[in-house]
Amino acid sequence: MTPATLGLMPWRPAWVSPVVPWDSCTPERQADLREAWSEGSLRHQLTPNQKDIYDQLRAWEERPYNGGRGREFVLDCARRFGKSVVGLIWLIENCMRRPGSRHLYIGPRRNQIEDIQIPLMADILSECPPELRPKFHSQKHVYRFPNGSRIELCGLDLNPNASRGGKIDGAFLDECGFFRRLTYLVKSVIKKQLMGRIWGNLLLASTPPDTPAHPWSNEFVKRAIARRAYVKKTILQADQYTVEEIESFIEEDGGITDPTCRRESFCEHIADAEKVCIPEYLIVAPKIVRAVEPPAWRHCYETLDPGWSDMVAVLFGYVHFDLGKLIVEDEICEAKMNSLRLANAIEEKETTLWKGVPCLRSSGKLTEQPYRRYSDRDPRLRGDLRELHGLNFRNAEKDPIVQAVNNLRVALTREQILIHPRCVQLQAHLESAVWKDNANGDRKAFAWTKGPFGHFDLLACLLYLWRNVDLTRNPVPQQAIVVGANQHYSPPAPERKASRWASERQPSAWLKSASEPRAQWTREGGRIVRTR
Repeated sequence: MTPATLGLMPWRPAWVSPVVPWDSCTPERQADLREAWSEGSLRHQLTPNQKDIYDQLRAWEERPYNGGRGREFVLDCARRFGKSVVGLIWLIENCMRRPGSRHLYIGPRRNQIEDIQIPLMADILSECPPELRPKFHSQKHVYRFPNGSRIELCGLDLNPNASRGGKIDGAFLDECGFFRRLTYLVKSVIKKQLMGRIWGNLLLASTPPDTPAHPWSNEFVKRAIARRAYVKKTILQADQYTVEEIESFIEEDGGITDPTCRRESFCEHIADAEKVCIPEYLIVAPKIVRAVEPPAWRHCYETLDPGWSDMVAVLFGYVHFDLGKLIVEDEICEAKMNSLRLANAIEEKETTLWKGVPCLRSSGKLTEQPYRRYSDRDPRLRGDLRELHGLNFRNAEKDPIVQAVNNLRVALTREQILIHPRCVQLQAHLESAVWKDNANGDRKAFAWTKGPFGHFDLLACLLYLWRNVDLTRNPVPQQAIVVGANQHYSPPAPERKASRWASERQPSAWLKSASEPRAQWTREGGRIVRTR
């Protein structure tokens, strides 16, 4: 036992599978197995904690469909817990109980099916009576049962639309946290195939993905918890391993404080430490996410990250000159906003945040806020905002992406940036942003995710904001400066007014002393003639 683990775990023997191949069973055992498989009851093959999942799944299926339970049951399980076994047994039982039914097993990769799921199916079916055992068609990856039911195995890496087809009676989606288009697959493909099958359900299982921005963490798990269609199991509940083996798993992952161990063994939805863009954020968040009383005089800024399918993101903030910090006040983050909607949203935020707050310009004039607006380079949108809506955005100065991110990480660590608690989406982007996977390992862009994160556009806005603000410019007019008795202060020199002689146009000294006007000459033909 090492300090890297949870501490002393109660001793228990490792669970031993009761599965014995059919040919090795006694006649009495064969009779019991024939009865169980005929009824579609394979619960005996599961570990105690897998049985707990199975029981909750079947109890959920008994609830009325129109009672708000939905069609999705979610398993949030640690790696190597055995969630695939639960899903495959669920599929086999459904095929045995409903003759002529069609079910799908969907995984993220085709080679995963060939290397893992097919051997698992062979182990499960090894005790099946020969007359009930399905036949496997290797070319089509289909198990066909004697009663007409079938299970089709689909890998989405080679054919993203492999699961499309006619009606189905149920599906098991394995490792959903690693599907590239999970929302589209479930909403637009699988659920459409369940139409007319009121008994059809979906079983979704996965280890938490690399970032909580993935729809599995951000959408499916949250919805399943609200519908009471959710089960979570950590590595500590894996009965098939000894305590010592579980302890070794935890140690090899770096201990319970390591992000990888927390995510893969304890089902915490946190970003991968090797891919996360702002790893310091979770540490400093309790200190920097707080409200601050705004000063009377301040320079306010806006930054815009344009987008359409991705998010249009805008951040609103100001420089707190006394504290020497950037304060982020509010945010806009929405997809497919045209220039009119965007302009109206910006003007509404400006009125709410800064109405009546004076802004001291470099010329000394007082105007309305904001002091500056900056945008990523999108000439068309900037032109529409300027010409049609009177909102002028300057081109934001930008550094290389890695340099900009590193500068922001240093600023957050030094607590030079404070974030108002109302900026919920910005906090989520800072917590969940990860780098895009590249073949050569270079970090050139943020990853793209479906849903309310896009390309983590609010993080890009914060990069522009921190790069373009001026923390040293004093927003307070000179005459408003109050100096204590113990401080030295030199008042500004009074404005010098020009004399009447200097301000009005006066004749030169030579003209004043001359007795007659100066002569004027002109050219006539080939000679110069005096005209006066």
